[in-house]
Amino acid sequence: MHKLVERLIIIALSLFYPLSSYALEVLGYIYRGDSILHLVNDDIIQQNTSLKSHIKHINVIAPQAYQINERGTVWGNIDPLIVRLSENNNVELMPLVTNSDFDSERTHIFLNDPVAQKRAIEQLVLICNAHHFYGFQIDFEHILITDKDAYTHFYQHASQALHAANFKISAAIFPRTSDNNPTTDRSRSSLEYWSGGYDYAALSKDSEFVTLMAYDQHGGGTTPGSACEPSWVENIIKYALQYIPANKISIGLPVKSAYWYTSSGHSDFGVKETDLTYPQLQYLIEKFNIKTHWDSAKKLSYSVFVNNNLNEFIYAEDKPTFQVKVDLAHKYKLRGVSLWRVGTEDPAIWELL
Repeated sequence: MHKLVERLIIIALSLFYPLSSYALEVLGYIYRGDSILHLVNDDIIQQNTSLKSHIKHINVIAPQAYQINERGTVWGNIDPLIVRLSENNNVELMPLVTNSDFDSERTHIFLNDPVAQKRAIEQLVLICNAHHFYGFQIDFEHILITDKDAYTHFYQHASQALHAANFKISAAIFPRTSDNNPTTDRSRSSLEYWSGGYDYAALSKDSEFVTLMAYDQHGGGTTPGSACEPSWVENIIKYALQYIPANKISIGLPVKSAYWYTSSGHSDFGVKETDLTYPQLQYLIEKFNIKTHWDSAKKLSYSVFVNNNLNEFIYAEDKPTFQVKVDLAHKYKLRGVSLWRVGTEDPAIWELL
């Protein structure tokens, strides 16, 4: 009798609290602020305001703060306001460390210089100790596919050193959707210079988690489109799950919107994309009296409107679009979401987190 009652209670609760819903870990990216210009930059002020307003929904703050050059020198800093905010709210601070200017050639030199790597890793541990960080997220981008093993080797040594000092490590990587050979020049270039330099299984093994940067599906050099269509996100997740446990995957989602327009040069014209914060998106909508539409097939908000006799495009990363992607994180029971970047979002998305 008691077992029957227990089953009935579980069934009743499941109607109100779906078993697939659980608290996702939320990582909030913060844009680099290592210049005096950030003091008067509206974007920085807006991101800090948003961070303060929604800090209770964030588990990890990840400022884009430090860089490593080819000699293994580490430099950078974090806005003291961000440090105080994390300390006062018991939110983990896990800064990003990037390869200097995302330069492939300089990164190649670094990844083939054991002395430079040793120097960099020692500095990372010292910085964590000095500032009591949670750890570092290694965000090396534009790694040559030929440097894949060298990058893995560096990451493993960084992981060993940070873990030995009781700090955490994670990797931010450009995602892939298959192991198929490239069929176009663009897909070949993407593999060789963007997504092919990461050993999913090896990086996962040595990480607390891995952030799959699912943004800029459409961007410079493509036709107009969303930075992150839900179907693309799902393909990224399915591929990654072959190599990375779900509880180690944080899906990196853009919360910035996209504006596509015709730009002019000295002798020709071309299509250009500019990222929009949510207030900027609302300004354009009001200025041009734009009506956004819901694409039920792609599950995203968009608009095509006319400006100076030419079509222009908006792809809005609003709450309905974000909801679809968060649902995918729940569906595949991922560790969490990583938001690029705080301050650009539709404020309504925080209701979903």
